[in-house]
Amino acid sequence: MFPNWFVLMMNWLGIAKLPVSVGSGLRWLKQLYEVVKEKRRHALVPAEELMRYDDLYVGIMKDMLSEAHRLTLDVMRELRLSGDRDVALRLGRLSRWLEDLRTGLKAWRPREEKRKYNREILDYVNLAAVCECHHVYEGAEVLTGLPEEAQAIHDASRGMVISMRKVRLLRNTLSWALNMPSPQEFLEALRSEALKKAGGIGDQAIDIYSGIVRVAEAFVIADSVRGREAHKRIAPYVLEAIRSLSPVGKPVVRLDELWTEVRVKVPSVGPEELKKSIDYLWNEGLLPKVVRAGKKGPVAVYRPEGLEPEIRELIRTVRSDDRLRLQGFDAVELMSVLGWSREVINEVLSEMEKAGLAWPRLTPEGVKWFIPQLYGEGEGGGERAGLEA
Repeated sequence: MFPNWFVLMMNWLGIAKLPVSVGSGLRWLKQLYEVVKEKRRHALVPAEELMRYDDLYVGIMKDMLSEAHRLTLDVMRELRLSGDRDVALRLGRLSRWLEDLRTGLKAWRPREEKRKYNREILDYVNLAAVCECHHVYEGAEVLTGLPEEAQAIHDASRGMVISMRKVRLLRNTLSWALNMPSPQEFLEALRSEALKKAGGIGDQAIDIYSGIVRVAEAFVIADSVRGREAHKRIAPYVLEAIRSLSPVGKPVVRLDELWTEVRVKVPSVGPEELKKSIDYLWNEGLLPKVVRAGKKGPVAVYRPEGLEPEIRELIRTVRSDDRLRLQGFDAVELMSVLGWSREVINEVLSEMEKAGLAWPRLTPEGVKWFIPQLYGEGEGGGERAGLEA
């Protein structure tokens, strides 16, 4: 019924396995297909046309949330009949939040009606929001199978609330996002914004960034299926290889090791074809940085998440060590604790300094680094960090 590129994209996003048996899933897939089938890469459209286009997405999200609301009400009714009023009361709050979100979703309104906007950016944000609405719907389906398990109901409803918050945050990014001139500038700006908030454990800005990049990857894969160019067809394998070769503490992948990894899936790939695929992914904004030593020199590629996993791990480590948190730390100390190379640690600290997440200060023991957001989690750090460099 649907072309291969659309099915592949929906599978990549994790929203293809919908309950077709009740008709809802098939209807939502048809609506999504109608929305994205005419999508033009980097197409600038007038504000009025973009509003109509956004309204289609809003309709799909409202349908999913309405179905989730109906299922939640059914579970509440069963709980009341069984006498479990405490859990029913908790689901009553969830039901109100669902209804508030559903009624609060409105089509985007432009700040400047006379200018043109990039429709692809709207796709990136809205498909990420559709994924979260689908998670809400999946949570409601789980609820219907757990009418008497209070803890399971609590866990499922908590996951639904988290997804609803993400939907609100995603939709709130639209006015800002659509003022970006291109998808690449948008993804780079979102990456920078996420970097500034990278210290929070489970920070939703990071989740939003990851969700939108995941959508961008899905479009790249869909295009690679439709396109004839070989470098586009191997793009999904290149992305997969970059992720597998870049654990926390090793954010950069060299061309030679990437080539070896990609050849496991695509034995015929050559180095020039691989370079073209890397450039294609970078032009789409999926890779934050590509470093070339020269025109014919080695190439190093940063993973899609950039240095954010390292920044989060570094902050968690310092937070859990009172000595590092209160007295500061240097690269050598971090090397012994984290096991990363000096080059990676220096680069992470440099990025954190640019984002205002870390400060170098001169102390009696030499230059030490401090993380300002951890002040107040103990005593003594503020006095040390106040020393001027």
